[in-house]
Amino acid sequence: MRTKESKMTKEQFFKNLDEIVPDEIYLTESLDELDKEIQANHWSIGIDSDAAQLINNHDLQDFLRKVIQNRVKQLEDSDKKMGLLFYIWFDKQACNLNFNLINSEHEHLPFGAKLEFVDSIDQVINDCLKSKYLDGISWNELHGTDDLIRVFECNFNKNDWKDLIVDLKNWTPFQLELFVQGILGYEAQKGTIGYGTKVIPDQTLVVPYIFDVFYNILKLSNEEGIDCGDLYQSTFEVNEDFFNYHFEIIIRDDEKNISKLEYILEYFIRIAPNDKRVTMLEEKIKKARR
Repeated sequence: MRTKESKMTKEQFFKNLDEIVPDEIYLTESLDELDKEIQANHWSIGIDSDAAQLINNHDLQDFLRKVIQNRVKQLEDSDKKMGLLFYIWFDKQACNLNFNLINSEHEHLPFGAKLEFVDSIDQVINDCLKSKYLDGISWNELHGTDDLIRVFECNFNKNDWKDLIVDLKNWTPFQLELFVQGILGYEAQKGTIGYGTKVIPDQTLVVPYIFDVFYNILKLSNEEGIDCGDLYQSTFEVNEDFFNYHFEIIIRDDEKNISKLEYILEYFIRIAPNDKRVTMLEEKIKKARR
């Protein structure tokens, strides 16, 4: 799904990362703010096969050393009495190198999966630079929607979602239709969004982003004449009630999403005006507008 950009030099690659070095870190002595630490202190470095030919393990370690020195300086200049835990991992599905810093008093790293620890940062960086997935993983190598959603939950920040939306117009109709099925078809018992009898707020953080992606795919179909496949069928075949079920989550943090829901509703009414799920969504929108 990734598009190739023009080749760059090693100097240009690291210049693009310059802003990471002085970036402000979130420091807290409280152990109850782990989610905020994870969100504020997570950085990701995208490395494709071209970049991997330009840089080496030593180059990346030099860069990371500058970042760590900066974070230590921020801690020393603060009024916080705490230590920091730095950890780094390579996510082959997202095709990027990730690192984070949290309060060192946390007993466990914030991952739901089983972890494999290594003795040196060398191995993590080498796994990244030598990965066969640096230019992305083909759809047929993803094992269902769980893997797709996990990439979003663990590795995507706001800028990544914005970049994804910008890139949608470069996708084929089949890719767009398949993607809609993937992002809307997640099952609660297998992960963290919560399409069951109970929604867990902390486990629905990606729902507004998924909603926004669907909205933008629909706009591509309606306003730019791009064939995106049968979005109505894709939506209700894989999850018959995504918009009704997550309505409160979708509008909670952004009132503009009500207008986006109205836009989606207009499309659904054109396709299936008598569908009870469409009628329910219409009633929810009217109630929210009062």
